[in-house]
Amino acid sequence: MFALSAVLMVGISPGVVSAQEQTFASIEKERGFPVRGQTRGSVRETFGEPGSSKPAVGKPPISSWNYSEFTVYFEYDLVITTVSDDDQLPLSLGDIQ
Repeated sequence: MFALSAVLMVGISPGVVSAQEQTFASIEKERGFPVRGQTRGSVRETFGEPGSSKPAVGKPPISSWNYSEFTVYFEYDLVITTVSDDDQLPLSLGDIQ
């Protein structure tokens, strides 16, 4: 029974994650923030130099850049999420009402 459940979950997961990623990206874009998957270079071109940054830690390496209105988190060279400094909450499906 467990094996069947695991197979069903794996079969369903990719579609669910894809929809969530599209939702996260649309929220980020609507709020004028860097979007998931954007490169460091692209963020720098669009938003300029960050006010401050934190070096990568952990595996995979996660680093962050702080701007006046938001903080961008990177895994390697790609944006994984953006956090608004207003609410200090990561953009998530909880933002959708």
